This record gives sequence, C-alpha cells and structure tokens, in this order.
Amino acid sequence: MGGRMTTWARLAVAAALAMAATLSTRAARAADGDGDGVEDSADNCLTVANPSQTDADADMVGDACDNCPGVGNPNQLNGDSDTHGDACDNCPDVANDDQANFNPDGLGDACGDADGDTLLDAHEIGADPANPVNTDGDLVVDAKDADSDGDMVEDIEEAGDADLATSPVDSDGDTVPDYLDTDSDGDVVTDTYDNCRTVANPQQADLDGDGDGDACDPDKDGDGLEDGGGDNCPEIADPVDNKPCDEGYDADGDGLEDIADNCDDVANPEQGNVDGDFQGDACDDDVDGDGVPNEDDNCKAASNDGQQDVDGDGKGDACDPCPEDALDACGSGTGGSGGGAGGAGGAGGVGGTGAEGGDGGTGETGGTGATGGGGELVTGCACAAAGSGSSSGGPAAAAPGLLALGLVRRRRAA
Repeated sequence: MGGRMTTWARLAVAAALAMAATLSTRAARAADGDGDGVEDSADNCLTVANPSQTDADADMVGDACDNCPGVGNPNQLNGDSDTHGDACDNCPDVANDDQANFNPDGLGDACGDADGDTLLDAHEIGADPANPVNTDGDLVVDAKDADSDGDMVEDIEEAGDADLATSPVDSDGDTVPDYLDTDSDGDVVTDTYDNCRTVANPQQADLDGDGDGDACDPDKDGDGLEDGGGDNCPEIADPVDNKPCDEGYDADGDGLEDIADNCDDVANPEQGNVDGDFQGDACDDDVDGDGVPNEDDNCKAASNDGQQDVDGDGKGDACDPCPEDALDACGSGTGGSGGGAGGAGGAGGVGGTGAEGGDGGTGETGGTGATGGGGELVTGCACAAAGSGSSSGGPAAAAPGLLALGLVRRRRAA
C-alpha cells in the first residue's frame, strides 16, 4: 500500500513538473511578442521586430515603429491617421502620406496655400508636381500666380470662398473653375470687362452706372433702397417718396418718363445714343462706346479705341475731315471779282456849218463789261492755293461819237 502511494506521488510530481515547464515556455514566449529576442518589458517596439532597438530621437519609441523617427513624440499622436505623426506631419489635419510640398513654405500641398489666394496648392499645381500648371502662359506657375488665368481678376476673388477645404467655384458649370476661366459666367463677355462676373448678362445693363450690372446689383437704380427690400420702383431712383413705378416720373423734365428715358437726370428729349447702350449721349461718359472716356477721347462720337491721329492736330483720324492735314485747309477757294462796269457813251459831235449841214450824231454808250467768272472751289486735303476768278470788263470809256460834217455845195455859173 505504502509502495503504491509512493508511485502515485511520483506520477503527480512528474505531471506537475511537466505543467510547470509548459507554462514556463509559454511565459517565455509571451515576454517577446515580436520575436526579436528582446523581452517585451524592455522592447521599444513591441509589435515590430527591431533587435537593434535604435531610437534616434530618444523618445522611448524605436525608429522601426516611430511615426516621427526624427522628432521626439512619445505619445505618437496622429490626427489624420496617415503614416506621419502630428509632430512631423506637414499637414497634420489632412492625410498626405507623400508629404509633397511644391512651395517650401512648411505646409504640404494638400493643405498649403503658398500664394495666399485661398486655393490649395494641390489644386493649382496639378497632377504632376514636376510640371506644375501655368494657365496663362506667363513666367509664374499657377501655384505662385495671383491671377492664374490672366483676366485681371485675382484668384482670391474668383476662388469663391476662403475655405481651403472646399473646391474652387465654377459659376457656369463648364468644369473649368472661375480662377482658370476667363469668362466665368459664360455670357461671352470676358471677366476683364464683365460688370457681373458670375451672373450671365450679355447686355451689360447698368441702370445707375455704378459698375455693377443690373443682373447682380442689389440696388440697380442706386437710390439706397434694395430692390428686394422695400424699393417700390427698382427701375427709378426715388429714395424720398419711393413711389410705385406706374405713377410716371420725369425727374429731368424732358417730357419722357424716367422709366423710358435713357438719361433720367439730364434733359435730352432727342434721346441721342451714338453707341446704342443703355445711356443717352447726354449722360454717357463714353458716348461712342470705344472704352475711352469722353474727356480723353479725340473722337467723342466716333469709336476709335486706338485714338489714331496721323496729323497730330488733336482730332482723331476717325472724325478728322483731313486726317493728313493739320490745317484742315479744305474747300477754301474764293470766286474772282466781277468784270468792270462798261464805259460811258461819248458826247455827240458838233454840227457842221453850211446850208445843208446836218447835226452831229450822239455817240453810242459804251457796253457794260462782262462779270468775271467765280474762282474754282478747291476740295480735298493739303489743298492748293485758293482759286481766283478773272474779270474782263468793258473799256473804261466809249469812243467819242463821229463828228458829222456839213457839206457845202457851191453852184457855179454855167
């Protein structure tokens, strides 16, 4: 009996020892989870094998598993969940594993705006950073250009808003964002000259002449009352009485109601309008619509945006009757003087003596001289000397009348 108890005791001890060995092995394995030979209690990368345990930034996180191996960040914060920790991420709030940064401004292209136009560098650079986009073909790429499309409207205005997270605005929906589109609203009027850049208005009507087209002007008659906020007649400026349009205004007293008057503040009953816009000549700062203000225009009523003036006389060639003659000496010939008056008739001759002598006859009155011809009217420019007429008058005095002599007959005796 006692012998059998000893055997059982031996078997129990052996089993216990085997179990202990198994548990010991398992414990040993658990102490080095990544199998790099460094126990977990001393391993600076528990899940990444790094037997060398290199830790360049000495933040107690091995380089093999450090999301910023060159910058100390023991907490390993990574807000955008890319492969770069916040401490070394050039866009900590926008995932950008490539860390691309075309402009060396410290911010990655995915979140940077080097030229300050509220457009992401990534949008402006394009798909190939090695060949950044240059829309207007000047010497400055879009990512550094304040006016990428060269339409004289800056990108910051055409971007749409100041939020870098939103896509650039495309007003006409043609897939070309406004900052790259020289006609943002697609009305065939380029942004450079469009008085409503984001609202199509090909006629460019501007009732109050404030530079904002009626299509986008909240107060198109310029009376200080917003069209949709209490103005009873948005077409006619009337800040005091604010009458309805149908009461018939005629502010300038020219007999035309303001609603039909192309100059409602300047009397112009004739309604002259050389350039055919919405402003009559009487109140139009550019009567001929050539883009040159009247005060600077050398042909106010003839469109000539180039202002050519060949003869330099201050009159543009478009309205100069003699564009190559500064004196404008045209049509200046004068008629010649008329012919002289006819001479007076001569006195009658004295009668002769004698029985049969007749009285002398009275001399004839001289004829009136012919009137000289008119000078030729010279036309054209760089004119010749004025024409002069010739005069061919009659003689100054007529020849005296013939002296009649009496004949005396003497009879002789047979």
